[in-house]
Amino acid sequence: MKYIATLLLIICCQNIRSQSVNIEQLFFDIVDLESSDENSKVGYLKKVHFGMLSFDLKNFEGHKSLTYSTYQRNTKRTDSITLSSTEKKYLITELRASKNFEWNLNRKNKLLVVENNESLAVHFLAKNKNSLLKIVSKPIFIRNNTIACVYSADLCCGHIYGHTSLSFYKRINGKWTEWIVICQGDF
Repeated sequence: MKYIATLLLIICCQNIRSQSVNIEQLFFDIVDLESSDENSKVGYLKKVHFGMLSFDLKNFEGHKSLTYSTYQRNTKRTDSITLSSTEKKYLITELRASKNFEWNLNRKNKLLVVENNESLAVHFLAKNKNSLLKIVSKPIFIRNNTIACVYSADLCCGHIYGHTSLSFYKRINGKWTEWIVICQGDF
């Protein structure tokens, strides 16, 4: 009996560990440190800025259609996903709940943690005009963990300027890649 309990504990821990590695891998695939400039400092917020997320979330909620698509220039094809109403409700509920999620990254590489405070974020960006501040929500997985819905923002240019997107990500060639954009914006 002890053997079976120990075996179950090991299997359970391995599953939890692989899920956290999967989430962390998704974070680093989105942040994509390889494409950042050598002179830039890259920081991230441990928690999503919910005011920014809520703007894109309202747009997502307002879409009457359950089908989202994107045209990919490099392959000259259109990919699409049709959500069930249950999936869409689930995504909205989980994205709302993600305001309480906090990243606890094992491998930080070149990343700097920036406190979730708007004046500290502005200060971080203003110190070096090449600085980048990354914000990534908790990924919400659907369809047997093959697709993730993620809100992300890239802030730059010495102040709070940048790009936001609420997108579906899919694992392509071993890397989580933005697949279909639900909504996006620049400010």
